[in-house]
Amino acid sequence: MSNINDFASYLRDLRIKAGYDTIDDLAKECKISSASLCRMENNKQKPGPSTLQKLAPHLGVAYSSLMSAVGYLKDEETGAFISIIGSGGKKLDITDLPEEDQQAIFAMAEYYKNKKRSGKDGKAKKQR
Repeated sequence: MSNINDFASYLRDLRIKAGYDTIDDLAKECKISSASLCRMENNKQKPGPSTLQKLAPHLGVAYSSLMSAVGYLKDEETGAFISIIGSGGKKLDITDLPEEDQQAIFAMAEYYKNKKRSGKDGKAKKQR
């Protein structure tokens, strides 16, 4: 469901199913702005991974499910597996861990992935 229109409806349905009658109620719980959440539910804004991480526990769904729904993860990546880089393609199955632990692992992996991309690996760059 990487279509943003589908995600907007999905988000609205999840919010109502989770017992949040208004956007403001959910926004306060998640510590995100009501305006941002409103834009997400009206197809005007694509939520970032950090926003999805805040929403997931309050909506009663896995962080990876929201990441997939928005299009950050491909369908084959949503089975709560993490590929260990540099380990010969081995995969670590974390499906038996509590949801909170799974979210922490995904957040940590995302942090290191972004850190690598930005060149902030803690090593001094060689000067020529």
